[in-house]
Amino acid sequence: MADIQSDVVDWSIFSQILLMDEDENLRDFSKSIVENYFEQAESTFTDMDAALDQQDYDKLMRLGHFLKGSSASLGLVKVQATCEDIQHVDVTYESPHVLLARLREEYIEAHRWLNMFFQK
Repeated sequence: MADIQSDVVDWSIFSQILLMDEDENLRDFSKSIVENYFEQAESTFTDMDAALDQQDYDKLMRLGHFLKGSSASLGLVKVQATCEDIQHVDVTYESPHVLLARLREEYIEAHRWLNMFFQK
């Protein structure tokens, strides 16, 4: 799992959340944080799709900023970096469609890692 950690999750950040669990076998607190993140991310993706369809790049950039913050708090380094690119889509050379597709792939990878960590 060490290779995945360095690539998908910044362990030094994620482990700080794990320290807040009262029972490290149950991991109730950290699981709830991750589950809330999943719900928030899915909702944000829906809003990003709508913003992209409407070519509302200001809204897309705000949503990128929002998701960047919650991803950073979990240490999801790839997701965070692509959200940073989306946050600055007005000055990047990449298409917003390409960025959003890359973000989805990285989110799926992070989702898998987190589920594997919590053995869901």
